[in-house]
Amino acid sequence: MAHNRLFRNPWIGLTAMLLWAATSGWAAPPEKWLPDAQAQDILAKIKAREATIKTAVAEFTQEQLTPMFTEPITTRGRAHVDAGGRMRIDLLGAAPMVMLIDGVWLYLHFPDMDKTTRRRVGFAKNTLTTTFGYGLPVSELTRRFDVKVAATADNTGYRLLMTPRQAMIAARIAAIAIRVPRRTWLPREVVLTLPDKATITIRITALTINEPLPPEIFSTAGWVIEDDSTPGHAAQQAGAP
Repeated sequence: MAHNRLFRNPWIGLTAMLLWAATSGWAAPPEKWLPDAQAQDILAKIKAREATIKTAVAEFTQEQLTPMFTEPITTRGRAHVDAGGRMRIDLLGAAPMVMLIDGVWLYLHFPDMDKTTRRRVGFAKNTLTTTFGYGLPVSELTRRFDVKVAATADNTGYRLLMTPRQAMIAARIAAIAIRVPRRTWLPREVVLTLPDKATITIRITALTINEPLPPEIFSTAGWVIEDDSTPGHAAQQAGAP
């Protein structure tokens, strides 16, 4: 289903929800990029803020625009994340779905069909680090991405444009655009451009950080679980408990 595309691709879906966001509009990439030294200082502030987040609960909207559709497809959902590498994303609406990372497995649970599939992916944090540079120091981030920074038009924050330098990442994501206000040093909006020119915009409408999460939020109790039979994943399942 088109509106579930982001979360059916774990490499993209794991990313978007840990790039903390709140509502904001995105404009075209600015033309005047800041000098490297100033950009490095801004990235350091963002990374320092990122390091303080241990848990998060986010209400979000996802807007997808593809070459196949003339109107954007919008869905909403909720995400729970902890610093141990666990994450749960609930897509709400007519076709609800849950994506859960428990530290080893990625689960896709479809409540309406009482169906759950799983595949090995490792920690959400590790996937984010590999694909998006989450948790990396600035020096390593800029080795993996070409990162440009510019002041926003209203001068209340910055816009970042991250272009992958590594072919493995570029095969999944063409570019990541992020808006960061100085007031919080947390991204307010994330726009992913995919290789097929589709764009996915994530906006968080409410965000709570560093509060205790419900202990059962990462549980799979009651789910009927099947291993993912997608070609290319069978070897990952071998030897799984």
